[in-house]
Amino acid sequence: MSAKRLAEFENTLSELHHESEPLVWASALDNLGHHFITVGYDPADIPMLEESVAVFEATIEDADEKATPQGWAIAQNHLAAALHTLGMREKNGIQLLEDAVEAYKCVLRVWTRQTMEDYWATTFNNLGTVLQILGEMKKDQRFLQMSIAAFNNALRAQKREKKPKDWAITQNNLGVSLQVLGKSQQNPDVLLESLVCYQGALEETPQEKNPVGWVMILANLATTQRLLAEMKKDADIAKKALNNFDLLVEFLTDIEEKKYLELTQEQQANAQTVLAGI
Repeated sequence: MSAKRLAEFENTLSELHHESEPLVWASALDNLGHHFITVGYDPADIPMLEESVAVFEATIEDADEKATPQGWAIAQNHLAAALHTLGMREKNGIQLLEDAVEAYKCVLRVWTRQTMEDYWATTFNNLGTVLQILGEMKKDQRFLQMSIAAFNNALRAQKREKKPKDWAITQNNLGVSLQVLGKSQQNPDVLLESLVCYQGALEETPQEKNPVGWVMILANLATTQRLLAEMKKDADIAKKALNNFDLLVEFLTDIEEKKYLELTQEQQANAQTVLAGI
């Protein structure tokens, strides 16, 4: 999006007052947030992402949670998303990610399950993702356990029969947290829980309809199978992991996806090594 469009959003926001026109103000704020976050995903536009953090922090400081709760929550949500994205790119992004956690917690003060169930569930999913990243970066199991709790909260609203796609995404995310925790604890039971999550997610993510999601989830499943096989010295599980990596390599070769093919081939080799060593 152009600098001109950005200026239009900022001018609209500055001309409105959150108390006199809260709905219009919230809409303009939401549009501005989507612009910053979308552009910020381009590595070349990190300065704009940094600017977005400053804009939303200033907006939150100026706004009143009680007077304009929805606008305040929107600002907190966009701040959290910007901090999350920026924290993933900074060499020392831990503080940014911790700030994102606090912003998401603020959002959940307004977007409750009783009043905005879908947004409530999405926010818990986003919160769980940031906590998961922090758990890996800080090597702290407490963050992983909190991320698992957050994903389970999201699943309270994302029922499989009503929202299968959302359910599958959250199941995959939950599987990742369980996988990282199980590996950290050297706990095969936790890895088995992770496998259940991935298997359910795969059932709702068919290859022909969502090949990208299918690749991601199957790779997570195969990686967990490899870890579990190595931990339990189980040749049957190791064979399943290798079969899944073989399937992924064949698919990625067919679609000529070189970047992920190389990574998958490395995992395939690791699975072969594990199987040979059992």
